[in-house]
Amino acid sequence: MAITLLLTGCGGDDKDVAENKPIIWYMRAAVNDNSNKDKVMAAVNEIVKKELGTTIDLRLFDSATWDERMNLIIASGEEFDICFTANFTNKFDANMERDAFMDISDLLKKYGKDILAKTDDFMWDAVTVNGGIYAIPGQSKCVNETSIVFKKDLVEKYGFDYKAVKDIEDLEPYLAQLKANEPGVIPICVTANTSIGRSISDRYFGTGVPGVVFDAEQEKFVLTVEDKETMSKNRVLNDYYKKGYIAKDANAKTEVLSEAKSGRYAILPRSGSYTEDGSKVSSLYGFPCVETLIDYDTISTGSCTSAMNAISKTSKQPEKAMQVLNLIWKNPELSNMLAYGLEGQDYVVVSEEGAEYKSIKPNEGSNQKWGIWHNWIGPLWDQWDSTWNRREALEEMRNSNKNGTPSPLLGFKFKNENVKTEIAKLSS
Repeated sequence: MAITLLLTGCGGDDKDVAENKPIIWYMRAAVNDNSNKDKVMAAVNEIVKKELGTTIDLRLFDSATWDERMNLIIASGEEFDICFTANFTNKFDANMERDAFMDISDLLKKYGKDILAKTDDFMWDAVTVNGGIYAIPGQSKCVNETSIVFKKDLVEKYGFDYKAVKDIEDLEPYLAQLKANEPGVIPICVTANTSIGRSISDRYFGTGVPGVVFDAEQEKFVLTVEDKETMSKNRVLNDYYKKGYIAKDANAKTEVLSEAKSGRYAILPRSGSYTEDGSKVSSLYGFPCVETLIDYDTISTGSCTSAMNAISKTSKQPEKAMQVLNLIWKNPELSNMLAYGLEGQDYVVVSEEGAEYKSIKPNEGSNQKWGIWHNWIGPLWDQWDSTWNRREALEEMRNSNKNGTPSPLLGFKFKNENVKTEIAKLSS
């Protein structure tokens, strides 16, 4: 009898330990140096432990190895709780095809009330598959402007009227000047996954399938290679490539941000958030930039799925994982600590307005030892005012979502099983 009681007691303890073991969260690294991670996570876990009786084991992989390592982790069936996923990395659609994520519909209703309260309703359509919700979309600006970004010193040097540029055809005179007079400058920054100018016309909506768009006027799907407007742009870019305005190895370049920050380019990729004075891209790239607005995009599945977090099918504690995510959405002090790091070490406070509202100056360059983008964590609108995003810019982003026009394909999930060969040919 004593042995039975002892074994029963031990079994109960083991169950409690299992239920309260750290929540394993895989996240793609946003900055190169995360050497302050241990100190940041110790402070984060003080709050999480107090509120939920658990901790977070945040595991970061750099962008160069992230996709490969997450692919191996998911393919092997490794047990973990949460991972970052998006339309461009650790891809949501691909993970849905291999049944990697859990349907969190019921968990959201039970433990995610703060997430639900702070998420625009249209965002859920983008992550709903066969009636179930499979990821939490981070707050993001879903109505992105198309713009062209210029390195300010070169624009001023040549007196180029960048505001008169309406699309890439208008760049030719400036590009010719740069090619002739700036041997150390590559005129246009194009990489394997970025281009410049309009991607598709106003009547087209992206499908997530390369080479296929939905034509709203004709109400049918069309091939972009059969569209005169799209092919005209492709021919212009090809002409620019032949003239040396684009790097010969552009298609081998995948690290967009490091390329843009190098300062070797005169025309740069847009940041996804247009500012008339160029302050957003200037802060992002680390040198003065200006930009001109070309047009506005619509709210699409792609723009709603640029940053998400999903609960793994292998998680043994999905309820606790949802509680952790909800706490981050609920508590601005916690979400900002995860993103910015620690006061006095990773940022300084410029003005203090309480835990929910501060104005801060984060460390930059070689002094930056920590950083995660707020929408990768989730609640972007709770971000403290800083050079990353001013409060006014955040409010502008929120309003643009409210005033945006959703794509007729929002939430549309294309099943590619029967046409994989055709898609591979289109991609090529």
